[in-house]
Amino acid sequence: MRNLLMILSFLIITGCSKTPSLPMLTEDAKIVAFGDELTAAPHLMAEQTYPALLAKQLKRSVINAGVTGETLAQAVKRFPQMLETEKPALVIICHGGYAIDPTNEAANTQTLEYFRQMLGLARAKKISVVLIGIPEKQPPHFAPADFYKRLARAFEIPYHGAILSKILPELQMMDAEQHLPNPQGYQLLTDGIIEILKESKAIP
Repeated sequence: MRNLLMILSFLIITGCSKTPSLPMLTEDAKIVAFGDELTAAPHLMAEQTYPALLAKQLKRSVINAGVTGETLAQAVKRFPQMLETEKPALVIICHGGYAIDPTNEAANTQTLEYFRQMLGLARAKKISVVLIGIPEKQPPHFAPADFYKRLARAFEIPYHGAILSKILPELQMMDAEQHLPNPQGYQLLTDGIIEILKESKAIP
């Protein structure tokens, strides 16, 4: 188990190409983790979720803005009010991978547009964003949709596509009943996010 964690950590840390820089987060900076059930983690205690783990390790406020079962159409409507209410310095977006349907080009175009709206609004408000790719396929493939990488390049924001692609296929990292990461999986996700924040110079 220990060897598995070390291997996965290495793959996650080395899974990113050159990372765009972000402004350094101040000690009082607020971070929002925005997503669906992967972020909300309704099967775990609050302190076991990745936003709580991230807050503990960064010693900063991290709001869990995950909503179980939320669609991207609902998320894009919630996003502006969340920014207005929370006024975060950084938003970590982990949403939408399951919305991709290889047989429905129109729906995929709409998915891309939803992300463009959210990322465009954050940029207009000068709020930093980190994008986390969610795998679109079932095992044994487990790869994030290509649009995540394209969006990250277009908006020049940090992106990590390797984290969940390494966690979700590993039974030791997953809650078998909920099909979501278990506490060990969320710790690994947290570690990966911290690495990309370091690479982007958001934290020392």
